[in-house]
Amino acid sequence: MSISYWLDQSGQTNGTSKKTYDFVIVGGGIAGLSTAYWLQKENPKLKIALIEKDRIGFGASGRNAGFVTCG
Repeated sequence: MSISYWLDQSGQTNGTSKKTYDFVIVGGGIAGLSTAYWLQKENPKLKIALIEKDRIGFGASGRNAGFVTCG
């Protein structure tokens, strides 16, 4: 099985950083990504770090939770 392009090109890093950020967002699900997007859209000069334990969008936000019911 091959890995998806967007997962292969994620730029994921491990370790520590000595950089400074205006905002640090913990969680790369729909809420974290939306927060980062709108902050950056409002002010493109902001330095934003997005921290995720696995891969961005890999948890419940990256899966289909929809279902069909009768009635």
